[in-house]
Amino acid sequence: MHDSILDNLDKYTAEQLTSYIRQGVVTLDELRQEGLAVNIRHEIEELLKNDPEEDDWQHACDLDTIEAYQNYLDNYPEGNYRSDARRNLQSLQNDQAVQEKEDDDEFTYSQVDKNDIQALDEFIRNNPTNRFRFEARRRKNELARKNRLSGAERIHRIILQSDPYDIPRKIEELILRQEASEDDLIEIFRNDHNILPADIVKMLDRVIDFRALLDAGIDDAFIEQLEDFDSLPQSDLDKIDLEKMPPLKSIPDGFTEIYFWGVPASGKTCAVGSIMSTMTNGRGVKSVMPFTDSQGSSYMMPLASSFREDKVCILPPRTKVEETFEMRYQITDDDNKEHGLAFIDLSGELFECMHLSRAQGKENLTPKQQRALTVLEDILVNNRSKNPKIHFFVIEYGSENNRYKGLSQNELLLSCLNYLDDKSILKDNTIGSYLIITKADKAGEANIGDYIDEYYSGFYNGLTQRMTKWGINTRKGKSQVKRFPFSIGDVCFQKWCLYDPEWTQWIIEEIKTRSYGIETGIIGKFKSATRK
Repeated sequence: MHDSILDNLDKYTAEQLTSYIRQGVVTLDELRQEGLAVNIRHEIEELLKNDPEEDDWQHACDLDTIEAYQNYLDNYPEGNYRSDARRNLQSLQNDQAVQEKEDDDEFTYSQVDKNDIQALDEFIRNNPTNRFRFEARRRKNELARKNRLSGAERIHRIILQSDPYDIPRKIEELILRQEASEDDLIEIFRNDHNILPADIVKMLDRVIDFRALLDAGIDDAFIEQLEDFDSLPQSDLDKIDLEKMPPLKSIPDGFTEIYFWGVPASGKTCAVGSIMSTMTNGRGVKSVMPFTDSQGSSYMMPLASSFREDKVCILPPRTKVEETFEMRYQITDDDNKEHGLAFIDLSGELFECMHLSRAQGKENLTPKQQRALTVLEDILVNNRSKNPKIHFFVIEYGSENNRYKGLSQNELLLSCLNYLDDKSILKDNTIGSYLIITKADKAGEANIGDYIDEYYSGFYNGLTQRMTKWGINTRKGKSQVKRFPFSIGDVCFQKWCLYDPEWTQWIIEEIKTRSYGIETGIIGKFKSATRK
């Protein structure tokens, strides 16, 4: 069209050319350059100057409203821009209709009682296209669930689903709304004294009288600790500067090495501390002598004094990813035999390191994870001693559904077993492998063996098969991996315990039976000197 006009100027009137200019098909300069007659050009200029439609259209575009475009169409029903005006008008009317619908939906929903299931149900039924119908259905289902939950169940859900430091506020709001009570909170603690850490429980002082926790079966000694929480001294273990401890490279010859494996929060460090504390307190042994040149000596002494029967004990903190401690003792048993024991408390986070190392390669681990694996491989692969070795695998009772960074305790244990196979760690010099099932006091009358068979049979059977293959823990040609139920006693608020050493005695007896012991006297002293 553009080229046709320029090639045939003499066939168009001034009015026609003016219309094309207004429509944007051509410009007056283009017409002039193609030889437009002067008189026609003057006519066009006059027409452009006198006709207000161009200015009115531009004004409508500037306003860009329904009223502006409608006004243009009313004034110029056959105007040059009528198609654009109708299109823009329709678009704005559609937008307006959508907004009016949204506003109407919001107003209609705002009139509904959000705490009335019947009102919500009626709204959903009568407003099938309302955009808030999904929100109303969600709220209805939420109210229905709440009506099915007891106050204690609502509190328990908050504990499971909330950030720890949001829990006190949310429980307080729940009680203020009368959706739960102090009695419900007491019921929560009656079912599990250890469900919340002490610092969080302390923040509940506005909604519960701590003395009322006696009704939950919590010992008065724990309540006194809670009441004095802000003035309690720091644990000796918390005062240790672990960064100053030398990295563990190897284990000296002449000791039975005792390794403790367990996922984070399995109770592994508590088991180690309980065994050392029980021996230090004179139970099951005649005498104990710590080797102060142990790599973990600064950690060993406070850990060994963590558990005593005559006071409330502070639980040891979790070991960090790169922290593995070697702690050596010489004990004398009831037969006057001396046993050199090297306890190795392995970091729980090593399980994630072993899993990721097999899945992604060691080079893809973080620097801390790489250092942790390097320590493990130094003492059990690269600089492996010929010392006899005992391995305790620690499993927390009741944690079969817990996840650690997306992985269950069973998955991490199986991954660990495969890693140990890859490195041939269990094959040589191992004289015993065992399970320690922590928090066994929670099992009640349940059988620990049945529990392991139900939730950890793959790991347990795999470990047993390896022990049988290599002739470890054998009895009548078949290996038996003993399962030791274990508890440190009554634990409360994830911080304190009233220590019960009875569970530890069986483990100490097994260590004395399995570990290498030498007789005292001239020959015994000569042999013992090689370990010092």
